Amino acid sequence: MNANVTRPNRAAVLLSPSHVEMQDWPEPVAGPNDVVVEVAAVGVCGSDVHYFRHGRIGNLVCDRPIVLGHEAAGRVVATGDAVTHLKIGDRVTLEPQRPCGHCEQCWSGAYNLCRDVVFMATPPYHGAFARRVVNPADFTFAIPDSLSFEEAALIEPLAVGLWATERLDLKPGSSVLIVGAGPIGLLAGQAAAARGATRIILSDINPARIGLVSRFPRFEAHDAAADPAYGTIAEVDAVIECSGAPTAVTRALPRIRPRGGLALVGINPTGAASVDFWPAMERELSIHGVFRYAGMYPRAIALATSGLVDLKSVITHRFGLEETAAALARASDDPSSIKSVVLP
Repeated sequence: MNANVTRPNRAAVLLSPSHVEMQDWPEPVAGPNDVVVEVAAVGVCGSDVHYFRHGRIGNLVCDRPIVLGHEAAGRVVATGDAVTHLKIGDRVTLEPQRPCGHCEQCWSGAYNLCRDVVFMATPPYHGAFARRVVNPADFTFAIPDSLSFEEAALIEPLAVGLWATERLDLKPGSSVLIVGAGPIGLLAGQAAAARGATRIILSDINPARIGLVSRFPRFEAHDAAADPAYGTIAEVDAVIECSGAPTAVTRALPRIRPRGGLALVGINPTGAASVDFWPAMERELSIHGVFRYAGMYPRAIALATSGLVDLKSVITHRFGLEETAAALARASDDPSSIKSVVLP
Protein backbone atom coordinates (compact mmCIF):
# COMPACT_ATOMS: atom_id res chain seq x y z
CA MET A 1 0.00 0.00 0.00
CA ASN A 2 1.48 3.37 -1.02
CA ALA A 3 0.86 6.99 -0.16
CA ASN A 4 1.26 9.92 -2.51
CA VAL A 5 4.91 11.01 -2.72
CA THR A 6 5.49 14.48 -4.14
CA ARG A 7 9.18 15.18 -3.52
CA PRO A 8 12.08 13.37 -5.21
CA ASN A 9 14.03 11.06 -2.94
CA ARG A 10 17.11 13.19 -2.39
CA ALA A 11 20.03 11.58 -0.55
CA ALA A 12 23.40 12.71 0.79
CA VAL A 13 25.88 10.29 -0.81
CA LEU A 14 29.45 9.83 0.45
CA LEU A 15 31.58 9.47 -2.68
CA SER A 16 35.00 9.52 -0.99
CA PRO A 17 36.39 10.65 2.37
CA SER A 18 35.01 14.11 3.25
CA HIS A 19 33.19 14.32 -0.10
CA VAL A 20 29.39 14.22 0.11
CA GLU A 21 27.16 14.96 -2.88
CA MET A 22 23.39 15.41 -2.97
CA GLN A 23 21.77 13.08 -5.51
CA ASP A 24 18.33 11.96 -6.61
CA TRP A 25 18.18 8.46 -5.18
CA PRO A 26 16.02 5.50 -6.25
CA GLU A 27 12.57 5.41 -4.72
CA PRO A 28 12.50 2.69 -2.02
CA VAL A 29 10.02 -0.13 -2.52
CA ALA A 30 8.48 -2.05 0.36
CA GLY A 31 8.73 -5.82 0.22
CA PRO A 32 5.87 -7.86 1.73
CA ASN A 33 7.24 -7.44 5.27
CA ASP A 34 8.67 -3.94 4.93
CA VAL A 35 7.61 -0.34 5.36
CA VAL A 36 8.78 2.80 3.58
CA VAL A 37 9.43 5.70 5.93
CA GLU A 38 9.56 9.42 5.15
CA VAL A 39 12.58 10.38 7.24
CA ALA A 40 12.09 13.26 9.67
CA ALA A 41 15.30 13.14 11.72
CA VAL A 42 18.64 11.32 11.61
CA GLY A 43 21.31 11.48 14.30
CA VAL A 44 24.98 11.69 13.33
CA CYS A 45 26.82 8.74 14.90
CA GLY A 46 30.55 8.42 15.56
CA SER A 47 30.65 5.60 13.01
CA ASP A 48 29.27 8.00 10.37
CA VAL A 49 32.09 10.39 11.23
CA HIS A 50 34.74 7.67 10.87
CA TYR A 51 33.40 6.68 7.44
CA PHE A 52 33.16 10.36 6.43
CA ARG A 53 36.72 11.21 7.45
CA HIS A 54 38.59 7.94 6.87
CA GLY A 55 36.37 5.88 4.55
CA ARG A 56 36.57 2.86 6.83
CA ILE A 57 36.27 1.35 10.27
CA GLY A 58 38.61 -1.60 10.61
CA ASN A 59 37.85 -4.01 7.75
CA LEU A 60 34.61 -2.21 6.85
CA VAL A 61 35.58 -0.08 3.87
CA CYS A 62 33.53 2.42 1.86
CA ASP A 63 34.82 1.29 -1.52
CA ARG A 64 31.78 2.58 -3.41
CA PRO A 65 29.31 5.46 -2.94
CA ILE A 66 27.26 5.06 0.24
CA VAL A 67 24.48 6.87 2.08
CA LEU A 68 25.36 7.12 5.79
CA GLY A 69 23.10 7.58 8.81
CA HIS A 70 21.39 4.88 10.88
CA GLU A 71 19.76 6.76 13.78
CA ALA A 72 16.43 7.53 12.15
CA ALA A 73 12.79 8.34 12.77
CA GLY A 74 9.93 9.44 10.57
CA ARG A 75 6.48 8.63 9.27
CA VAL A 76 5.27 5.52 7.39
CA VAL A 77 4.31 6.28 3.78
CA ALA A 78 3.99 2.74 2.40
CA THR A 79 3.51 -0.76 3.80
CA GLY A 80 4.12 -4.24 2.44
CA ASP A 81 1.19 -6.56 1.83
CA ALA A 82 1.97 -8.71 4.89
CA VAL A 83 2.34 -5.80 7.36
CA THR A 84 -0.56 -5.55 9.81
CA HIS A 85 0.80 -3.74 12.88
CA LEU A 86 1.78 -0.49 11.12
CA LYS A 87 -0.17 1.76 8.78
CA ILE A 88 0.44 4.79 6.60
CA GLY A 89 0.83 7.89 8.74
CA ASP A 90 2.24 6.13 11.80
CA ARG A 91 5.10 7.94 13.55
CA VAL A 92 7.98 5.50 13.96
CA THR A 93 11.59 4.98 14.93
CA LEU A 94 13.78 2.57 12.97
CA GLU A 95 15.92 -0.17 14.43
CA PRO A 96 18.47 -0.20 11.62
CA GLN A 97 19.24 -3.90 11.37
CA ARG A 98 17.82 -6.70 9.24
CA PRO A 99 19.06 -10.07 10.58
CA CYS A 100 18.63 -13.26 8.57
CA GLY A 101 16.11 -14.68 11.09
CA HIS A 102 17.09 -18.32 10.73
CA CYS A 103 20.67 -18.75 12.01
CA GLU A 104 21.62 -19.99 15.49
CA GLN A 105 22.25 -16.45 16.78
CA CYS A 106 18.92 -15.16 15.52
CA TRP A 107 17.00 -18.08 17.03
CA SER A 108 18.79 -17.63 20.37
CA GLY A 109 17.79 -13.96 20.54
CA ALA A 110 21.30 -12.66 19.82
CA TYR A 111 20.30 -11.36 16.40
CA ASN A 112 22.80 -8.51 16.74
CA LEU A 113 25.48 -11.19 16.24
CA CYS A 114 23.91 -12.61 13.07
CA ARG A 115 26.70 -13.09 10.53
CA ASP A 116 24.40 -12.10 7.68
CA VAL A 117 22.79 -9.05 9.31
CA VAL A 118 22.18 -6.03 7.09
CA PHE A 119 22.89 -2.92 9.14
CA MET A 120 22.10 0.55 7.81
CA ALA A 121 25.06 2.71 6.77
CA THR A 122 27.56 -0.13 7.18
CA PRO A 123 29.33 -0.89 3.89
CA PRO A 124 27.97 -1.94 1.48
CA TYR A 125 24.49 -1.11 2.84
CA HIS A 126 22.96 2.35 2.55
CA GLY A 127 21.59 4.41 5.41
CA ALA A 128 19.06 7.12 6.21
CA PHE A 129 20.53 10.47 5.16
CA ALA A 130 17.74 10.54 2.58
CA ARG A 131 14.12 11.59 2.35
CA ARG A 132 12.75 8.05 2.25
CA VAL A 133 14.09 4.63 3.24
CA VAL A 134 12.78 1.08 3.45
CA ASN A 135 12.99 -0.89 6.71
CA PRO A 136 11.74 -4.27 7.97
CA ALA A 137 8.35 -3.74 9.61
CA ASP A 138 9.34 -5.97 12.55
CA PHE A 139 12.22 -3.59 13.26
CA THR A 140 10.13 -0.43 12.93
CA PHE A 141 8.47 0.77 16.13
CA ALA A 142 5.55 3.13 16.62
CA ILE A 143 6.24 6.09 18.89
CA PRO A 144 3.81 8.20 20.93
CA ASP A 145 2.95 11.77 19.92
CA SER A 146 4.72 12.99 23.06
CA LEU A 147 8.08 11.91 21.62
CA SER A 148 9.51 14.24 18.97
CA PHE A 149 11.13 12.86 15.84
CA GLU A 150 14.50 14.19 17.03
CA GLU A 151 14.15 12.26 20.26
CA ALA A 152 12.89 9.18 18.44
CA ALA A 153 15.98 9.17 16.20
CA LEU A 154 18.11 8.90 19.33
CA ILE A 155 16.38 5.73 20.50
CA GLU A 156 19.17 3.99 18.57
CA PRO A 157 22.12 5.29 20.63
CA LEU A 158 20.03 4.94 23.78
CA ALA A 159 19.58 1.26 22.89
CA VAL A 160 23.39 0.92 22.81
CA GLY A 161 23.69 2.43 26.29
CA LEU A 162 20.88 0.24 27.59
CA TRP A 163 22.51 -2.87 26.13
CA ALA A 164 25.76 -2.03 27.95
CA THR A 165 23.95 -1.86 31.29
CA GLU A 166 22.09 -5.06 30.42
CA ARG A 167 25.32 -6.89 29.64
CA LEU A 168 26.74 -5.77 32.99
CA ASP A 169 23.49 -6.66 34.76
CA LEU A 170 23.73 -3.46 36.77
CA LYS A 171 21.94 -3.66 40.11
CA PRO A 172 20.25 -0.90 42.14
CA GLY A 173 22.84 0.85 44.25
CA SER A 174 25.68 0.16 41.81
CA SER A 175 28.55 2.54 41.18
CA VAL A 176 29.62 3.08 37.56
CA LEU A 177 32.49 4.86 35.82
CA ILE A 178 31.72 5.78 32.21
CA VAL A 179 34.78 6.61 30.13
CA GLY A 180 33.85 9.00 27.34
CA ALA A 181 31.10 11.58 27.83
CA GLY A 182 29.89 11.68 24.25
CA PRO A 183 26.32 10.80 23.25
CA ILE A 184 26.65 7.08 24.05
CA GLY A 185 28.34 7.80 27.36
CA LEU A 186 25.71 10.33 28.42
CA LEU A 187 22.89 8.01 27.42
CA ALA A 188 24.57 5.02 29.08
CA GLY A 189 24.76 7.11 32.24
CA GLN A 190 21.04 7.82 32.07
CA ALA A 191 20.36 4.14 31.41
CA ALA A 192 22.45 3.24 34.47
CA ALA A 193 20.47 5.72 36.55
CA ALA A 194 17.22 4.18 35.31
CA ARG A 195 18.47 0.80 36.54
CA GLY A 196 19.07 2.28 39.99
CA ALA A 197 22.80 3.04 39.95
CA THR A 198 23.45 5.57 42.68
CA ARG A 199 26.98 6.73 41.83
CA ILE A 200 27.64 7.54 38.17
CA ILE A 201 30.92 9.16 37.11
CA LEU A 202 31.42 10.35 33.53
CA SER A 203 35.00 10.98 32.49
CA ASP A 204 36.31 12.86 29.46
CA ILE A 205 39.23 15.00 28.32
CA ASN A 206 36.94 17.45 26.48
CA PRO A 207 36.01 20.50 28.62
CA ALA A 208 32.77 21.02 26.70
CA ARG A 209 31.63 17.49 27.44
CA ILE A 210 32.66 17.76 31.08
CA GLY A 211 30.57 20.93 31.28
CA LEU A 212 27.55 19.10 29.85
CA VAL A 213 27.93 16.34 32.43
CA SER A 214 27.67 18.98 35.13
CA ARG A 215 24.09 19.74 34.02
CA PHE A 216 22.97 16.30 35.24
CA PRO A 217 22.58 16.38 39.04
CA ARG A 218 22.92 12.60 39.33
CA PHE A 219 26.28 12.50 37.53
CA GLU A 220 29.79 13.25 38.76
CA ALA A 221 32.12 14.80 36.19
CA HIS A 222 35.75 13.68 35.98
CA ASP A 223 38.49 15.49 34.06
CA ALA A 224 40.57 12.75 32.45
CA ALA A 225 43.07 15.28 31.09
CA ALA A 226 43.95 16.30 34.66
CA ASP A 227 43.70 12.76 36.08
CA PRO A 228 44.42 10.30 33.24
CA ALA A 229 44.90 7.33 35.57
CA TYR A 230 41.55 7.93 37.34
CA GLY A 231 43.49 8.07 40.60
CA THR A 232 40.97 10.36 42.28
CA ILE A 233 38.09 7.93 41.66
CA ALA A 234 37.27 5.38 44.35
CA GLU A 235 36.64 1.81 43.20
CA VAL A 236 33.44 1.25 41.25
CA ASP A 237 31.30 -1.80 40.57
CA ALA A 238 31.52 -1.39 36.81
CA VAL A 239 33.14 0.57 34.01
CA ILE A 240 31.47 1.31 30.67
CA GLU A 241 34.20 2.21 28.18
CA CYS A 242 32.72 4.48 25.49
CA SER A 243 35.74 6.45 24.29
CA GLY A 244 37.62 3.91 22.17
CA ALA A 245 40.87 5.49 23.41
CA PRO A 246 43.68 2.91 23.05
CA THR A 247 44.88 3.24 26.67
CA ALA A 248 41.48 3.59 28.35
CA VAL A 249 40.97 -0.08 29.25
CA THR A 250 44.37 -0.49 30.88
CA ARG A 251 43.81 2.66 32.93
CA ALA A 252 40.27 1.76 33.94
CA LEU A 253 40.68 -1.88 34.98
CA PRO A 254 42.39 -1.11 38.34
CA ARG A 255 39.43 1.11 39.34
CA ILE A 256 36.95 -1.81 39.27
CA ARG A 257 36.24 -3.60 42.53
CA PRO A 258 36.88 -7.36 42.75
CA ARG A 259 34.38 -9.34 40.67
CA GLY A 260 33.08 -6.18 39.08
CA GLY A 261 32.51 -5.73 35.37
CA LEU A 262 33.76 -3.91 32.29
CA ALA A 263 31.63 -3.23 29.21
CA LEU A 264 33.47 -2.42 25.97
CA VAL A 265 31.43 -0.03 23.83
CA GLY A 266 33.87 2.45 22.28
CA ILE A 267 35.44 1.71 18.90
CA ASN A 268 39.17 2.19 18.44
CA PRO A 269 39.38 3.04 14.72
CA THR A 270 43.18 2.81 14.67
CA GLY A 271 43.17 -0.93 15.38
CA ALA A 272 44.28 -3.14 18.26
CA ALA A 273 45.71 -1.70 21.47
CA SER A 274 47.95 -3.23 24.12
CA VAL A 275 46.02 -4.00 27.33
CA ASP A 276 47.37 -5.11 30.71
CA PHE A 277 44.84 -7.74 31.80
CA TRP A 278 46.51 -8.56 35.12
CA PRO A 279 44.04 -6.39 37.14
CA ALA A 280 41.19 -8.30 35.47
CA MET A 281 42.77 -11.63 36.41
CA GLU A 282 43.66 -10.85 40.01
CA ARG A 283 40.25 -9.27 40.67
CA GLU A 284 38.25 -11.85 38.68
CA LEU A 285 36.60 -9.16 36.62
CA SER A 286 33.97 -9.92 33.98
CA ILE A 287 34.61 -8.30 30.59
CA HIS A 288 31.66 -7.88 28.24
CA GLY A 289 31.77 -6.97 24.59
CA VAL A 290 28.92 -4.70 23.50
CA PHE A 291 28.04 -4.96 19.82
CA ARG A 292 25.01 -2.86 18.98
CA TYR A 293 22.02 -4.34 20.91
CA ALA A 294 19.22 -6.88 20.80
CA GLY A 295 15.63 -6.40 21.94
CA MET A 296 16.23 -2.96 23.46
CA TYR A 297 13.95 -0.73 21.37
CA PRO A 298 10.66 -1.23 23.27
CA ARG A 299 12.40 -0.57 26.59
CA ALA A 300 14.28 2.45 25.21
CA ILE A 301 11.06 3.96 23.86
CA ALA A 302 9.33 3.39 27.21
CA LEU A 303 12.19 5.05 29.10
CA ALA A 304 12.28 8.05 26.79
CA THR A 305 8.50 8.43 26.97
CA SER A 306 8.49 8.19 30.77
CA GLY A 307 10.94 11.04 31.16
CA LEU A 308 13.50 8.88 32.97
CA VAL A 309 15.85 9.53 30.05
CA ASP A 310 16.30 12.99 28.50
CA LEU A 311 17.24 12.55 24.85
CA LYS A 312 17.00 16.25 24.00
CA SER A 313 19.83 16.98 26.42
CA VAL A 314 22.49 15.54 24.10
CA ILE A 315 21.41 17.41 20.93
CA THR A 316 23.70 20.37 20.28
CA HIS A 317 23.35 21.09 16.53
CA ARG A 318 20.71 20.73 13.80
CA PHE A 319 21.15 20.66 10.01
CA GLY A 320 19.04 20.24 6.90
CA LEU A 321 19.55 17.29 4.54
CA GLU A 322 21.48 19.50 2.10
CA GLU A 323 23.85 20.31 4.98
CA THR A 324 24.72 16.68 5.77
CA ALA A 325 28.41 17.21 4.96
CA ALA A 326 28.49 20.15 7.36
CA ALA A 327 26.78 18.04 10.03
CA LEU A 328 29.41 15.31 9.66
CA ALA A 329 32.24 17.84 9.69
CA ARG A 330 30.84 19.56 12.78
CA ALA A 331 30.57 16.24 14.62
CA SER A 332 34.15 15.47 13.60
CA ASP A 333 35.88 18.78 14.25
CA ASP A 334 33.94 20.84 16.81
CA PRO A 335 34.84 20.00 20.43
CA SER A 336 31.54 21.50 21.58
CA SER A 337 29.50 19.11 19.43
CA ILE A 338 27.79 16.27 21.26
CA LYS A 339 25.02 15.13 18.92
CA SER A 340 24.17 16.65 15.56
CA VAL A 341 20.80 15.86 14.01
CA VAL A 342 19.96 16.07 10.29
CA LEU A 343 16.35 17.03 9.53
CA PRO A 344 15.39 16.00 5.96
